[in-house]
Amino acid sequence: MEREENGETTRYIYDQLNRLSKVQYPNATEEFEYDMAGNRIKRTFNNVITKYDYDRRNRLTEKVEGGVQTSYRYDPQGNLIAEEGRHGTTRYTYDCFNRTASIQSAMGGYVQNRYDPEGLRYELWENGKLSRFIFSGREVVAEVDANNSLKAAIVRGHEILAQKDVRDNSYYYLNNAHCNVVGLADVTGNMVNSYKYDVFGNIVEAKEQIPNRFRYAGEQYDPITGQYYLRARFYNPVVGRFTQEDTYRGDGLNLYAYVSNNPINYVDPSGYCGEKKENPFGKYSTAIDDNVTVIDKQVLPEWIKDTFTDGEYSTVVTNEDITLYRVYGSRAEATGSFVTTQPAVNRIQTKIDSALLSEWGGTREFEAEIVVPKGTVLNIGKVAPQTIKSTSTVLKGGADQVLLPQNWPKDWIRSTRKVLN
Repeated sequence: MEREENGETTRYIYDQLNRLSKVQYPNATEEFEYDMAGNRIKRTFNNVITKYDYDRRNRLTEKVEGGVQTSYRYDPQGNLIAEEGRHGTTRYTYDCFNRTASIQSAMGGYVQNRYDPEGLRYELWENGKLSRFIFSGREVVAEVDANNSLKAAIVRGHEILAQKDVRDNSYYYLNNAHCNVVGLADVTGNMVNSYKYDVFGNIVEAKEQIPNRFRYAGEQYDPITGQYYLRARFYNPVVGRFTQEDTYRGDGLNLYAYVSNNPINYVDPSGYCGEKKENPFGKYSTAIDDNVTVIDKQVLPEWIKDTFTDGEYSTVVTNEDITLYRVYGSRAEATGSFVTTQPAVNRIQTKIDSALLSEWGGTREFEAEIVVPKGTVLNIGKVAPQTIKSTSTVLKGGADQVLLPQNWPKDWIRSTRKVLN
């Protein structure tokens, strides 16, 4: 499996049990080994080895990385109560319902949690400073301070879309296909925050100008602990595990593992069980999914809708400049509306993959390279099959199809070339 984001390709390799075993990042390689219970026993990152030990209840007891040892202790219920490392000891306490009540970090930070009758964290004390959360269902839609004054209002659709602060400034979330928050932009399109993650959700790079709690998989990140609040439990991305046993006994025998060690294809928003990450682009993904954000779907004329496979398409806005391609010739002009994400190999293959009928008048003799600027609204999907009436031959289609805005400017064309026969 491969994923391209911002022009860089990451490759994912799995073992026979569908567990992630190797990640080839653009500039690094990460490998994982597991025991039969699904515990990670070894991680190798650019030749740096980390080893892990467990007890009979699959509780992580020790981690050794580069000669540095971290030890873990638990209460009889299987809750992590102490994490002892080179910087000291991080201590955890729990309430009578086995929910994380407080965390005293080895670095000196202190977190205290309070929960509502639904079991959702509605109060968070961070080093003595109180924040309260307002929910719609199980999702946060606002954050207020100790005086109930608004700190941030959250706008949600299929995923987190925007936030508005106390000064009425709006910021828009940029999410990738896994719903990781990769950035926030202001109303002018300027990036104010940006984030990069490893495969299990560790933040490897963060640049922030405004406060933001939502990070990996669109979930709340607690900076004092470095953990994610997933409602029923807290997830520690450093070890790829939860800090408590799962109370749902049906989601595998390992009660601590995060999404059965398959974090690319699954998420766990409840903290109880992994679920397949729903694709915001529907069942037809394209090569530019990670470079755009889904917005409210535009209503297209039926004849245009029918050019997409199964009539399915997504309306998106570009997060950055994107290079697209259009074959043309004869009656088909370079400035036509339909383009694709990959350059043409030859005229015959393009005719098949793009299902270009001869009666449409295009010779596919030339190709234009088009640079679509950031902030452009597009409709994307897959090319629907077309049938040549005279021979009943079916052109299978299946290529990425992108519908450009009407009357797009010709100066978007960066170059043209002749397509091979």
